[in-house]
Order: sequence, then C-alpha cells, then structure tokens
Amino acid sequence: MAGVKWIQGSPQRLVSAPSRFVGKFRPRLYARMKQVIDEAVEDAKRFTASRPSAKSGKSGRIETGDMMDAIVGRVYQNAEESIIGDFGFLDRQEFYFFLQTDEGFRNWRSGEFIEPTFALRDAAIIAFNKLLDRKF
Repeated sequence: MAGVKWIQGSPQRLVSAPSRFVGKFRPRLYARMKQVIDEAVEDAKRFTASRPSAKSGKSGRIETGDMMDAIVGRVYQNAEESIIGDFGFLDRQEFYFFLQTDEGFRNWRSGEFIEPTFALRDAAIIAFNKLLDRKF
C-alpha cells in the first residue's frame, strides 16, 4: 500500500511518542522562556527609567529605584508540565506602580497630568514576539 509505513514496537511506545518528543525539548524550551523573561524584565526596567515624567518634588520611581526593583521575573512548570513565564510586579504591588505604569495620574502639587509609562505592556509585546520568533 502506498503511503502506509509499518512502525515496529509496541502500541504503548507509539502512544507515548509525543511525550518522549516533548521531553527531549523541554529543557531547551525552559531555557528559551527564561531568556525571554529575563529580557522582558530588563526592557520593563529600561522603559520605566527612560520614559518621561514630570518631577513631583520628591523621590519618584527613578530616584529611589523602588519601583524598578519591584519588577521581577519567574519561569516555572505547573502540574500539567506547561512552561510558564511571568514578569512584572510579582512580589510587591503598590498602588502608585499601577498609576505610573498603566493609568497615569494628576500630580497633586503641579496639577499636571503624568502620562503612564506602559512599560510592562510594551515589554510584554516584545517578549511575546520574541517567543514567536525563536527557532527551536
């Protein structure tokens, strides 16, 4: 018969083939995810530090480094053995982080509206595209 090929071995070996295939690539996939998340953390910190904001007259996200230090990343496997990468304000979330990153706010002293940095959003877009572009 044309197009049919006999595979020697037990039916269990055939059924387990996808798991064995993924098992060989899991360490490489994990390493790639770790690299992308590490780069996303660096991008988010760079965007946070470089995007303009009006000075409020006291220490802010750049002067103290508090907000940038709170940006971290993690890579792990869950119970289903999916490889998951997270980054952002994972361990510490202050309300002003949200305002400066996503919403913007009105400075109480000057009355000026402070634009959000969109640092996490933009870093996530870059990270997602990097994952799609990686060759395995």
